[in-house]
Amino acid sequence: MQGTVVIVFQPAEEGGGGAKKIIDAGILENVKAIFGLHVNPDLNLGEVASRSGPILAGSGFFEAVISGKGGHAAIPQHSIDPVLAASNVVVSLQHLVSREADPLDSQIDDNIQWITDLFVFLLDSRKNNIDDCNGGGHVESCQESGFGRCPGRGGTVVIVFQPAEEGGGGAKKIIDAGILENVKAIFGLHVNPDLNLGEVASRSGPILAGSGFFEAVISGKGGHAAIPQHSIDPVLAASNVVVSLQHLVSREADPLDSQVVTVAKFQGGGAFNVIPDSVTIGGTFRAFSTESFVQLRQRIEEVVIGQAAVQRCNATVNFLAFFPVTRNDKDLHDHYRSVAGDMIGVHNVKDMQPLMGSEDFSYYQELIPGYFFFLGAKNETNAKPALLHSPYFRVNEDALPFGAALHASLAAGYILELQLETPLSNEPHDEL
Repeated sequence: MQGTVVIVFQPAEEGGGGAKKIIDAGILENVKAIFGLHVNPDLNLGEVASRSGPILAGSGFFEAVISGKGGHAAIPQHSIDPVLAASNVVVSLQHLVSREADPLDSQIDDNIQWITDLFVFLLDSRKNNIDDCNGGGHVESCQESGFGRCPGRGGTVVIVFQPAEEGGGGAKKIIDAGILENVKAIFGLHVNPDLNLGEVASRSGPILAGSGFFEAVISGKGGHAAIPQHSIDPVLAASNVVVSLQHLVSREADPLDSQVVTVAKFQGGGAFNVIPDSVTIGGTFRAFSTESFVQLRQRIEEVVIGQAAVQRCNATVNFLAFFPVTRNDKDLHDHYRSVAGDMIGVHNVKDMQPLMGSEDFSYYQELIPGYFFFLGAKNETNAKPALLHSPYFRVNEDALPFGAALHASLAAGYILELQLETPLSNEPHDEL
């Protein structure tokens, strides 16, 4: 028996198309036939299995970038949510082939054009903006106000340089450190790129929503994407969770009671042809009343666990830090309007509606009277105007002198008012 056996050690076998490299290299020239095998853990030791005709399906891989418009989770109406869009795409794709049936029972060649049509809208989409966190001008304005003692006023001004302002709950660390002991009132500001330079805006009562954050892990059973019937797909389950969570506000909340639920995190899997074991989603929920907030928290947990169960998955939900509603003191509101009106003109002191953003400044307001306002920082020279929490946002530094002057005047004026009512001790705070 004469002949030559060519043993092929192929590179890039799993999804890398290495067979083409073997062919292009001419290794199969003059080869009359070729045999291949793959282990199968479902077969007993010593057994083999095959068939005549087609044995493995043709396959393709796709990757879609679903682009929207990034923004703050508290004001989704100013964004175009790619997380929700992607979740709807995942759910819609399951209509092509059932996740419970063996795909070999269906002819899927005719669906290739359907998939292409489903994603064609992506071709004209912008590059997705990654949400970013930007300073609100708090620290710079405090630095420029530049005083600790208030000469001739008989009082002390405590300037708070707070750590972990954005989502870290640093206000609690300030309180726990005793920095606000003997403090009678507190003022805070945040820049607003929608307000003109030299303008301020605020209101008495609730101005920013209470907020909470959640993270959920949806666990299924990973496996090969070609045999989903042997897996329990957490990607599909998580997508249904995201879509269902949007019904909490639109279908269950009083339209006159402002609430927001936004899923801004969706992580799971890293391969085109592997169903992952689990998916992690996360987001925020906002409300202006304790009752609404408690209801949202309860329903988020119920929806996540319930929708996961529908898809045969398990889920755990972890709730993170909660920020109370930011409520401006009425007396401080009158003081703010008087001081700001004298400094920048009454016509530049604007009233505003409550916003769904949140601030841990609200922790201070639970202890002492507090007031929070927004400082105009529109940048007319910015070629790409951007909202807060956008990677394109840049602080307009021309607004900082206004913030510093307002901080100083609000504090000094308040000390003067207190001195007229009750003489204050001239002893400085120990921390100063």
